[in-house]
Amino acid sequence: MEESPQIVTLNYILIAADFPAYLASLNSKNAMFKYGLERYNALRIMENTLNLREIKLLDNGTEYNERDTLAALEKQRLINEEFKRWIWLDEDRRWLVEEAYNNIFTGYERSLISC
Repeated sequence: MEESPQIVTLNYILIAADFPAYLASLNSKNAMFKYGLERYNALRIMENTLNLREIKLLDNGTEYNERDTLAALEKQRLINEEFKRWIWLDEDRRWLVEEAYNNIFTGYERSLISC
């Protein structure tokens, strides 16, 4: 039985240059196992990916856990590939995403001044 999709709310906070991700509840098996880990779910992986933050899992707050980190990085790769597939399935969605990107980032082009 396939799970019903959950809606994740993403906002871009311009002043912080941050994409916080919100979800009312995260009971999805996909978020916990297919696209995430029990200790590092898909929403957390997506948020860190969008904000260009390192994914590094630690045990007891200081001990690097290579096995879990590599597993989370593999989930990140899976999420990226699924997003690439999903974005191209709907032409209207592609245009909406492109327009949103251009509205946010076009104003940050380097100005060329000729003397």
